[in-house]
Amino acid sequence: MTISAPTSAKHRRGATGHVPLASLTLICLLGASACVNTVDSNGSGGAGPGDCTADETFCDGTCATLSNDGSNCGACGVRCGVDQHCADGACVDGVACPPGLIDCGGTCADTSSDLNHCGDCAAPCNNGTCEEGTCICPEGLTLCDGTCADPLVDVDHCGECGRSCHHDELCNEGRCECIDTVCGFFCGAITLPAEGSHTFEGYLHDINRFATNCGEGRIGNEQIFYLPTPPTGSVILLSAGPSEFKYSITVWDAQTCVKHSCVAPNGIDPFQHSLLLEPHQDMIIIVESVGLATGNYTMNITQYPHPLHCPETDLGNTTGSVSDDNHHPSSNHNLGSCGGVGPDDSYAFTAPTSGLYAFRTYDSMVDPVLYVRDTCQGSELACNDDHDGHESRVELNLTAGQEVIVFVDSAFSVGGDYNLEVLGPL
Repeated sequence: MTISAPTSAKHRRGATGHVPLASLTLICLLGASACVNTVDSNGSGGAGPGDCTADETFCDGTCATLSNDGSNCGACGVRCGVDQHCADGACVDGVACPPGLIDCGGTCADTSSDLNHCGDCAAPCNNGTCEEGTCICPEGLTLCDGTCADPLVDVDHCGECGRSCHHDELCNEGRCECIDTVCGFFCGAITLPAEGSHTFEGYLHDINRFATNCGEGRIGNEQIFYLPTPPTGSVILLSAGPSEFKYSITVWDAQTCVKHSCVAPNGIDPFQHSLLLEPHQDMIIIVESVGLATGNYTMNITQYPHPLHCPETDLGNTTGSVSDDNHHPSSNHNLGSCGGVGPDDSYAFTAPTSGLYAFRTYDSMVDPVLYVRDTCQGSELACNDDHDGHESRVELNLTAGQEVIVFVDSAFSVGGDYNLEVLGPL
């Protein structure tokens, strides 16, 4: 239904631009409780330029405030995005907040009292109260990174803000103490996978719990690693580059709790240290500074499992040059007492008669190390490096039918061609 006012009616708003009743049209929908004015000052329907105030601009049939209109921001037709609002004629990210509140990631927050935005956006005040933008902690607690913490028991701020206990420690009276220990006193260890190579470019923090260094009275800050050994046993190669301090590397047997070895590089020159481990002989490796030094260091821990098939070659009772086709080993599985940190090969040899036998390398393109065991992972019978120049040679008295395992290893971490010869009986 449309209702039109009489044409003889006078203006209701007179000379101020108000709509004359002569052109007033109301549209009323059936059942509606109100009618809608659709007539502008020109009598054509909709708003007209003459209907806008001094702070408004006529934009496509509507009066818009360009300073805060999200559909006409700064100019007619400029529409702000879904996650934006219009402020001072420009589209800005965030929501439009009432006076006294600020936009904090889509939330209007009162930074004078908001526990999640105390004093500023994303400034939490956990376990405390936010008063006039300042986080106030209860008596006995200290503000640490937005949390009121008890430094006597808090494992993330034990004794002081930022001092964290390890996952197997608790904070007692401001000191980190072990919960579950290895060998009664080792805790806080980083557990490594049983195989593979792992490089740590870490920082040695001010954490001193154990005196494990090489020598007497050398107590420093430490980092602890727990290294499980695969069922076949393995060779462990520890290597490190330059560091910001002098340190030692101590290795403990995690089952017997006996110190296995300790080396003390000078912290300047690169170094390597090798270990031969029995099956399931888990180890504890500790990097510890000389004195209470802290700083950056780099260490690589590589574990080479023993091969499932050993020996790799069975020579039977053949003597003479047995590998004159040149072999180039590619994997590191073993270690001799006199060296051998690189790739290695293994040979089984059975003495045809009793007597003295010699095993030697020749025309090698690598610095070879020779060692002989009674079985693949058994007792070492002999070991030699650099018998004749860089070539190696070992001699053994063997009985007829006695089998030994001969290993050709590399003195360094790279492999290369070599030749092996068995002589005897001499």
